[in-house]
Amino acid sequence: MRRWVLFIASLVTTASSAMAIDLKPLWDFENPAQSEERFRSALITATGDDAVILQTQIARTYGLRADFTRAQAILKSLEPQLQAAGDEARTRYWLELGRTYSSGTHPPASQTADTKEIARKAYGKDSRPQRLGNSMAWR
Repeated sequence: MRRWVLFIASLVTTASSAMAIDLKPLWDFENPAQSEERFRSALITATGDDAVILQTQIARTYGLRADFTRAQAILKSLEPQLQAAGDEARTRYWLELGRTYSSGTHPPASQTADTKEIARKAYGKDSRPQRLGNSMAWR
């Protein structure tokens, strides 16, 4: 009986950490400001990893608007929460941090070998895409 209870408890824990917020309906890549409003609305009731993920996407809206300093500040504010965050939340954090250094939104002249290396290092710090598999929709 005890093993059964432990097994069920581990399933519940795994399932709840695997159920991340669905970002697709919140995104309008043609209108990052509107997307930010949606993310902020969802953030009001979000907790745990969902709250971290939503904030990474708010940072991304600033990156799409070429306000990389603001995006980095938002991401920096999340650092204390990363150690306890799940794989998806951490991966999205590092991905968005990398994008603040190098992305299609940056002026081509700013994309030096050094900035691209900083972006690669930021993304590579704690990403675990092999564990996330196809459970994440990246755009």
